[in-house]
Amino acid sequence: MYRIMKGKDSVQKLIEYGACVFEDSQNFHIWMNSKNNALANIKPSTLLDSEEGIIRIMDELGRIENGILA
Repeated sequence: MYRIMKGKDSVQKLIEYGACVFEDSQNFHIWMNSKNNALANIKPSTLLDSEEGIIRIMDELGRIENGILA
């Protein structure tokens, strides 16, 4: 499980992880602003305002990184 830090640290960690998973920060940005079926057809960026939302995004990135697609 991830150790999520509150505030800017958790968002920064998410951005770094997402850019690593997508191998490009621009591709990660596109993903964050696109509707996602695995996240109930909402944009991941709308989940950034809560620790629970950040954990949901991190979990989904983990699935993508490991080839487990919904």
